[in-house]
Amino acid sequence: MRHMETFMGGNLSKWHCGFDREGDKQKLQIEYIRIKYISKILLSNINCNKEFVTAETFEFFLRYSI
Repeated sequence: MRHMETFMGGNLSKWHCGFDREGDKQKLQIEYIRIKYISKILLSNINCNKEFVTAETFEFFLRYSI
């Protein structure tokens, strides 16, 4: 999905999607972007289960926060 977000047409050899080369930093970037996408999907107004997800998240936060 990140590739689709960042490609604006043009020369492919000059296009960069924003990820670092393979390695630990790239793994962290991918993990972050996965969290971002799943959060947007789960909390979208079109999600029929949004209220359930929100309630479960709140309950989890209360139970495990310091």
